[in-house]
Amino acid sequence: RQGAARNRGLSVAQGEYVMFVDADDYVNVGLKDALNRIEQSNADVVFCKYSIMTFAQKEVENSIPISEKQVYTGSDFCSNYYDTSVGNYVWAYIWRRKSLISINRIFIEDRRYEDADWIQEVLFACKRIVFSKANVYIYHCVNNNSTTHTISTDTLADWVHMAYRQWMFAEEIKNDAPLYYDKLICSCRHIVNGHFSFRRLSRFTPRQVRDIFSRVGKPAMNYLSGKEGWQFFPKLCFHIPRLVICIIAIAYPLATLGRRLTNIYRKIR
Repeated sequence: RQGAARNRGLSVAQGEYVMFVDADDYVNVGLKDALNRIEQSNADVVFCKYSIMTFAQKEVENSIPISEKQVYTGSDFCSNYYDTSVGNYVWAYIWRRKSLISINRIFIEDRRYEDADWIQEVLFACKRIVFSKANVYIYHCVNNNSTTHTISTDTLADWVHMAYRQWMFAEEIKNDAPLYYDKLICSCRHIVNGHFSFRRLSRFTPRQVRDIFSRVGKPAMNYLSGKEGWQFFPKLCFHIPRLVICIIAIAYPLATLGRRLTNIYRKIR
């Protein structure tokens, strides 16, 4: 898993700065400018501009409305700029290694999408965050075999469990950073609506759906469908798709059997 690899990399790293790079992406020429920015500002982390290589093999530079002159606290940065473009992309940041050591937050190792909740907590804990307009990273999104584009019972369950971990962290900082709390909760709802819908579940057999729920785990299931989280993840989100899929799974073979028996009856007559 990527979480274990990243933890291992951090444990053996010796340099002053750390950057995470996915195997199918590459670093751009703006890296030197970004390093100068974090060094001159004595920041814990610098958030960098990046480009996305689309399926049409076109490089699209991301537009990020952040001032390059200002130094932000973790709370201010997350409250004002955390969204889909300034969010769970661990590769879009260059980190000061000593700052990561002092924050002491490791990646979760037993599930995918381990970078989302890691970056949410680490960014919030940082004291000095800066932005660099230098284009540092090229994200290659055309790999159909990547973790982001692979859909399975494991990945679907891990998405939901990530929403659960994100929800729990949001509750911890609710009073200290209410704006950031609202953004995290919106992100949780987006994760569930996008990855745990009936349309997505209908791709799996009833047995696979049961496996997804077991992979999510009882703590997450109980919390997200319980009294505290009912607005975010009502019990119907679990039971209705499962019920419909089971009905379809039972009705289809029965209908097929009915047609065969009808044809046999007609031949006998």
